[in-house]
Amino acid sequence: MRIGALSRKTGIPRSTVRYYERLGLVDPPPRTAGGYRRYGPEHEARLTFVRQAKLLGLSLDDIASLIRLRTQGLPPCARLRELVRERLAEVDDRIRELVARREAMARHYEGLPAAEQAPPGTVCGLVEAVAGATHPDGQEHSPPPPSIPAPR
Repeated sequence: MRIGALSRKTGIPRSTVRYYERLGLVDPPPRTAGGYRRYGPEHEARLTFVRQAKLLGLSLDDIASLIRLRTQGLPPCARLRELVRERLAEVDDRIRELVARREAMARHYEGLPAAEQAPPGTVCGLVEAVAGATHPDGQEHSPPPPSIPAPR
């Protein structure tokens, strides 16, 4: 099958299929006399594996390491479980960070005066009033130096 058909069957865009080939996640397919790539069921199976592994939170490097294990004749499932456990821990850490950030944002929001009572500032005094406030990481953060131009 050609790349368009493979893309439709797997739900992976053509450019991503080519990218995965360049990374070695998918073996390069043979080409027709006209130079078109001709993909087989093995390519579809590998792309489906990559897509599903990404749903488990694995990076492309993680997926490549599992594929290497398999091509070396070693079972990759124990390593997969380790990788997923690591990703779950990372997600849990990120959730904790986000909850702390949300709580800090809520505290800052509750402390903001009404818009019509905003102190003067270069853009919005409400933001600049909290510039030296405590960051969710517990550290005091200074506003950026005034020499940094504002984004356009």
